[in-house]
Amino acid sequence: MATVCCSALSYGILQVPYARQEGTVEIQALSRSSGVFAEVDGAQKYLRGQRSARFRLQERKNTVFCKAMQGESPSESNSTIPEYKAGPLDDLFFKIFRQKMAEEVGWNSDIPGYDGLIEVVKYLYTRNTSKEATEASTVRVLTSLFPGWLLPLFRQLIAPISDGKVAAIMTAFVTQATCQWLMGPCTVNEVVLADGSTQLSGVFVHKCKYLEESKCAGICTHTCKIPTQTFMKEKMSVPLSMEPNFNDYSCQFKYGVAAPPRDEDPGLLTPCLSICPTAATRSSLRGYVPTEQCPQV
Repeated sequence: MATVCCSALSYGILQVPYARQEGTVEIQALSRSSGVFAEVDGAQKYLRGQRSARFRLQERKNTVFCKAMQGESPSESNSTIPEYKAGPLDDLFFKIFRQKMAEEVGWNSDIPGYDGLIEVVKYLYTRNTSKEATEASTVRVLTSLFPGWLLPLFRQLIAPISDGKVAAIMTAFVTQATCQWLMGPCTVNEVVLADGSTQLSGVFVHKCKYLEESKCAGICTHTCKIPTQTFMKEKMSVPLSMEPNFNDYSCQFKYGVAAPPRDEDPGLLTPCLSICPTAATRSSLRGYVPTEQCPQV
């Protein structure tokens, strides 16, 4: 039986093709209190107060449609975010990451904790005069977090196994285990691959702390999304597509799925958030650019 998790945190429609002769697909809501509308080949069910519903597949190709009900707001859905308690390893990861980030920019904030990290990130973003320079800086930071021998070994020994599926699944679980201190609570889930099959190589970030604290779509895109996709592809040979939601601050990682071209990536077409504190500073460094022409200043 195939299973697809439908998040009531994201608005819009999720289309999941299944290439199966026959069988049953189970639709699972991420929380009992969130309403999820699901449709499989015309058969409709509404999940409220229940975890799942099952559909019988009779066609060879089926499409599952899931969407949050319009009556719900992100704040209501986010009330069901699972709790995550940081441990000693999280503190260690945080200190190493902030140190590497400060070394890259040549400056560190006097502010302690996560707020100080965001100040360093903002400095990285505003000091570079191009988005590409910011992305390259972040890739260097990510690379510096690993021993020099580890990434080449991963590319040679792990990435080729089963056409990259083992590496994608492994990376998803490692992301969940080691990165919640940065992003907040997240869940490993299934993603749809280019051939229509599914595998457990996705990571759903329920409400990204990095985006919420920076309040900047540009920082999200150019110091996280694009550099992380580039790092995974070039340094680890693992395709990755990241899909941030700038309305509710959730984000879907899809390991094993190639990122779209830059000129077709919705994340790069999103304008600066109305609450963005970074846009004015960056505009003053580069010269004023109308938001209509430059989505992320």
